[in-house]
Amino acid sequence: MYNAMLELDKEDYEVLHELYFKNTSIHRLARSIGVSRATVRWRRDKALKRLKKIILKQVKNLRLKELEKDNSKYFVVALTKISI
Repeated sequence: MYNAMLELDKEDYEVLHELYFKNTSIHRLARSIGVSRATVRWRRDKALKRLKKIILKQVKNLRLKELEKDNSKYFVVALTKISI
């Protein structure tokens, strides 16, 4: 996940880092950066959506690399169950 966080733009990274790694409250973060709590929630939601896309892309790339290494039926079945 840390690698995915590094792919975010600075604003998205900072919002998620403050809220989830430093456990800063939405209220406190809003006051410290001079925006409303609604704006912080909007930025958080936007950043989480972007992070999800990045992670899904990384997982897809990892799956493709693994499939190239091992084409066994067992591995394909396991991946299918994970994606369901």
